[in-house]
Amino acid sequence: MHCPFCGAEDTKVIDSRLASEGAQVRRRRECLTCNERFTTFETAELVMPRLMKNDGRREPFNEEKLRSGMLRALEKRPVDTEEIEKAINRIMKRMRASGEREIPSRMLGDWVMDELRDLDQVAYVRFASVYRSFEDVSAFQEEIDKLKNIPSPEEKKLQRSCYRTKSNSMTQSAADNRYMSRALQLARKGLYTTDPNPRVGCVIVKNDEVVGEGWHERAGEPHAEVHALHAAADKAAGATVYVTLEPCCHHGKTPPCSEALIEANVARVVVAMQDPHSRVAGQGLQQIREAGIEVEMGVQEAQARMLNPGFIKRMQTGRPYVRNKLAMSLDGRTAMASGESKWITSEAAREDVQRLRARSSAIVTGVGTVLADDPSMTVRLEGVERQPLRVVVDTHLSMPVTARMLRQPGRTLVMTCSDDEAAREALQHAGAEVICLPFCSDTVDMQAVLDTLGEMEVNEVLVETGATLSGAMLQAGLIDELVIYMAPILMGDGARGLFRLPGLDSMAQKIGLDITDMRAVGKDWRITAKVMQAE
Repeated sequence: MHCPFCGAEDTKVIDSRLASEGAQVRRRRECLTCNERFTTFETAELVMPRLMKNDGRREPFNEEKLRSGMLRALEKRPVDTEEIEKAINRIMKRMRASGEREIPSRMLGDWVMDELRDLDQVAYVRFASVYRSFEDVSAFQEEIDKLKNIPSPEEKKLQRSCYRTKSNSMTQSAADNRYMSRALQLARKGLYTTDPNPRVGCVIVKNDEVVGEGWHERAGEPHAEVHALHAAADKAAGATVYVTLEPCCHHGKTPPCSEALIEANVARVVVAMQDPHSRVAGQGLQQIREAGIEVEMGVQEAQARMLNPGFIKRMQTGRPYVRNKLAMSLDGRTAMASGESKWITSEAAREDVQRLRARSSAIVTGVGTVLADDPSMTVRLEGVERQPLRVVVDTHLSMPVTARMLRQPGRTLVMTCSDDEAAREALQHAGAEVICLPFCSDTVDMQAVLDTLGEMEVNEVLVETGATLSGAMLQAGLIDELVIYMAPILMGDGARGLFRLPGLDSMAQKIGLDITDMRAVGKDWRITAKVMQAE
């Protein structure tokens, strides 16, 4: 890319984002010769995410299959072909906006249900009868009864025009993006505190003025919408609400946010993404729509999903999102042959790791790391109170009762195959919790570890361990993301490698990575990459 100021070819990308409704990429660049900055608009390569089936199989997205399924449901129904194509385009836009390489097929099915519900209720029932698992006839009848309360298309048009008048210019996409960006900024304030709940932010706008803001701070405390409504008070009536996650509609530790928004008589609700929780999953938005409130979904959905990868994955699969943190030299080494590794990276990189730990629900390591390094595995950031769960994978209960982490604040969980009662009691007396996993003998089943952590409401796992356990998890397809700190040093071919990956004998067996971010941290580089799972 040539610099328009000096003509040099060497430039770097500072920022990228979608433009023209996803048809182009807007890139902010800086010339490495004259240091001038300029903007380019480049054609985007739109890659649709693959679909993950319930049985674990993956298959490419098939637009024709989507179209034929909707046409079957809409057969002999009074719906224009143009409206059907618009619905299909909206679904595909949501898929691209997700920012994911893979999405569960159930999510696609839910989006189809959303569109059919608005297009034609008979088609919705046809599709639901095949797609949803109704326990009995009464459950099916209950679904039909819900449809009776949904306004007709003509009534919806009247409601929308009415509330657009109330909310003035807030339907403009530029304003929607601006206020949703602020809601996402607020949500990030809960990055270290909301676990196991998602991070959510909310902004309430009336007549182009922010009248209320809020974010979810801790589990069990009021949600973002409630904080924002409290701040807005009576100004919430007729306003537009921007929230990064679909409002909840069930009674948990707090009342439903959907009901709070309805009672406040807001005019419009703009949501970044649907809540993947099975007790919500579109029902919150449906309840709001049925109350005559205009709803828009998908504004900055990709950014919202990036904020809560663990919560999303746990709701969809029952397992947490797994990051593997590693530090290496420029030639890919993690320790000298003797095991010496302090310190490969700079103090700035190690401080950045503290932030990774602070956002994690649990830190997982192997007993080999405990025996070699005796780590504390704590968060040491000023102002951060919550300590993530420390998890030690220890097949034979070799962990010493004098381990440093057992004297630190927070919980330490040892997962083992051993039934050595004496060793278990000794560790428990020293402060550890011990879980003996079923169906294992020679080695701990890491899939069982992640299943157990998911049941414990663990959203995000940070793996900090050696080449053997990291390599085993990578080959088993259990790692979602790698965060690699690369130092500008060389350690030689005798030093230890990044992963132990036995059985990789040909290029056909290589493990692909999608680098999503690369930036300087002090004198080191931090590389973030998604692991591309095999077909």
